[in-house]
Amino acid sequence: MVHRHHLSIPMATGFMYLAAIIDWYSRYVIAWELSNIFDR
Repeated sequence: MVHRHHLSIPMATGFMYLAAIIDWYSRYVIAWELSNIFDR
């Protein structure tokens, strides 16, 4: 089973957005993406 997680990171000029997919059993990050645009 996997869990999606979104995080807003404040920066000097706005925000960066981190999206990660985490495996619930092992708690390893399976995939991640960092962007300056928040789109799902």
